Amino acid sequence: MKGSGFDLSPYYPSMLDLVGYYRGTLYMVPMYNYAMGLIYRKDLLARKDLQEKFRAQYRRALALPKTLEEYVDLSLFMAKNAGVAGAAMQGQRGDPNFMEFSNYLFAAGGDYVDKSWRVTLNSPQGEKALTLYVRNLRQGAQKGALNANLDDTFRIMCQGGAFSMITYWWMLPQLDDPKQCPKVAGKVALSPMPGGAGVNGGWGWAIPKNSAQKEAAWRFISWVESKPIVKERALRGHAPTRKDAFQDPEVLKKYPYYKEAERVIAGAKKVPIFAYTAEMEDVVGREISLAASGQKPVKQALQGAAKGLEDLLRKAGLLR
Repeated sequence: MKGSGFDLSPYYPSMLDLVGYYRGTLYMVPMYNYAMGLIYRKDLLARKDLQEKFRAQYRRALALPKTLEEYVDLSLFMAKNAGVAGAAMQGQRGDPNFMEFSNYLFAAGGDYVDKSWRVTLNSPQGEKALTLYVRNLRQGAQKGALNANLDDTFRIMCQGGAFSMITYWWMLPQLDDPKQCPKVAGKVALSPMPGGAGVNGGWGWAIPKNSAQKEAAWRFISWVESKPIVKERALRGHAPTRKDAFQDPEVLKKYPYYKEAERVIAGAKKVPIFAYTAEMEDVVGREISLAASGQKPVKQALQGAAKGLEDLLRKAGLLR
């Protein structure tokens, strides 16, 4: 990269942090993004009867929520008054509920670890996030949400059965497709996670250390990640990681929602990435499930999740 003069400045810092640098060394060039944000029904926000009921109950206008608390309030309101679930939620234990809850955690100002890998999950922010997540899962979500995964939530949203869904930003064009989802096409919109950051996700290009074709591999990567090719990929529906693709007038004309998608990506945060990230999802997901099902109080579940995460970090040699 240094020899070719390849420019990393167009890439979002959030992407370089996720699938670029690890402990100060560059291992990959970001190539695909799947940050998470809020997809919601704008038609329901525009309904006069719901606007009147909401103002009477909350003494404020029915609008896109600005905080996590406001989002959960809105979800519960829609579940009670709009004839749909307030949120299509993926409460299934493990990766589904871990990823979904992580959006609540980041939006509440919390995190799993600090820069020194010390666990910060069991914090006031973590408690607020889990309390609100459990509340929405129990009172605002669809029936059976405790066992639902991503596919389930997409089907519910596609069929018009929910007001909102916290999911990957590129789900919007699928839901907005009149052939695939005729009941909600033209009625959905995208927003960053209310209150702050959502979960970041993505892939990157890398060259194996034992590759016999390193120079050829780099020529391909530097070509496929060049500005004109990234733009062409974006126009064909790819999920790019460069700012210039999201800000390109031609791309924005074809995909106006890229303006919101850029906000989602720019503010996204990663979950801890280390040797036992998959195990962390199971450990934390188990405690989230126990809290959501009423088998553990929120504080006790947070303590269990934090303890499990600390054990994994020690196993990985990141904590002493």
